[in-house]
Amino acid sequence: MAGANDYLSEHAPGLVDNILPLGSTTTEDFDGDYAHSSKQPDGGITYAIDAESNVMIAIEVGISQSYKSLCDAKDMWINGHHVKVCVLVCLNESPRFKNPTTAYDNIEDVRTEMATMKQSVAEQMRGYKSRGYYGPIAYRRHKWTGKLNEAFIEIWRGGNSSPERYVSKVVLSPGASHLTGMLCLGTDSRRSRLPQSAHHTWDQNK
Repeated sequence: MAGANDYLSEHAPGLVDNILPLGSTTTEDFDGDYAHSSKQPDGGITYAIDAESNVMIAIEVGISQSYKSLCDAKDMWINGHHVKVCVLVCLNESPRFKNPTTAYDNIEDVRTEMATMKQSVAEQMRGYKSRGYYGPIAYRRHKWTGKLNEAFIEIWRGGNSSPERYVSKVVLSPGASHLTGMLCLGTDSRRSRLPQSAHHTWDQNK
């Protein structure tokens, strides 16, 4: 967002105050098949005019989440809210992450447990970063993420039947690093096999 603000400040200074980041804010004004629905994006951009702001770009991120569910979210934003662009970020693990069970049954103070977990993760990450990689994260003898074996970004524009897709060639190569993500007690998602096609690539080091 900082880069976008710098660009606008130079090329369109009058728009800087109108283009704002969108966090996990609930949006409710959907129409058509999605009337009376609400949705929280993982991020996005709004365009504000006076007191009214419209979501122009929505971002949906999935970690070992099915491609279909990401596309369902994309359809809702484009067809039900008429955003100009929806960006899908898909990260897949192998093996897929599994929730712990009995190791977490005896937690009584969730706040204290979360603070302890964050400290443990931070200590592990400092060690990993010093060696040039990122994970895996373990806590209470449980590995919280699998190896990242696929990562791609799709940019969908309203009115287009297919996206621009950018696949990480670094992640898909031998010796790829591990995925680290936010640790959430008691959460899970489903995944499905993704379609194969010709893709662009992006370089993790650029």
